[in-house]
Amino acid sequence: MDELHTFDGAQGTDLACLVRRLRARLGVGDGLICAGTSATLGGEGAEPDLREYVSRIFDQPFEPGSIVGETRQSIDEFLGGSLIGGHLMPRADLADVVDRRQASAEDYVRALHELFFGVPIEGGFESADWRVALAHRPREHATFVNLLRVLDGRTMPVTEVADRLCRSLPVATGREALAVLDGLCALISAARRREEGEESGRLLPFLQVGLHLWVRELRRMVCSVFDVASVHGSHEGAAVKAGGETSTDAAAGRRAAVGTARQRNSAAIVLTAAPWRR
Repeated sequence: MDELHTFDGAQGTDLACLVRRLRARLGVGDGLICAGTSATLGGEGAEPDLREYVSRIFDQPFEPGSIVGETRQSIDEFLGGSLIGGHLMPRADLADVVDRRQASAEDYVRALHELFFGVPIEGGFESADWRVALAHRPREHATFVNLLRVLDGRTMPVTEVADRLCRSLPVATGREALAVLDGLCALISAARRREEGEESGRLLPFLQVGLHLWVRELRRMVCSVFDVASVHGSHEGAAVKAGGETSTDAAAGRRAAVGTARQRNSAAIVLTAAPWRR
């Protein structure tokens, strides 16, 4: 059962009853394998309470060690002995380089790679070699390290992250700081690492980059009705344009203007500081 933390109260009771009815219907007793997932439940010292909770939901005991959790590296553990050797240098064409409106995604990433690390991408763009090599570069770049420090495992609004990074970036405006942040995240997303202990193992993401965009729901529709007709044509039944829409009202000859509230967008970014340990 996914999103197990949402099953509380009446919804949790419904699920518990459904599991019991299914167990009785199939006649499997304890043979029914139950599993639940949640990115919210858990935490240090929470296993006893969590085992009690799922035991009530699934009507079966869960032994110590049955909860699969996660342990993340700290920023210092992730950086290891890396020393900062790279900085983003001032450039007159910085705004053009970090502009996402490049001819192609390849051109954009190539330009960013040279901007941040001072060297071009070696080999073909479709090759995995440069992506694996890229994963070793960010740890020694001041902007990347500052990004880790600012986020510190939290989800933060993009604008707030850019504002804090702006103090250490050679940018003139907040818009340029956002563009630099976009570019750095693009490079992080392109980087890959080999499966631990295997030189030719499958490729895994260097870090997990999450960008969440929230769009506020439409709150209202505003409608205004006027007594004076606004007719385009030679007769009363002609179509009239109202608020960008075409409508007709031959009986009353009234115009209705319909407007909608603007939607407000907001975005936040989260960067997992290191791959989870198993």
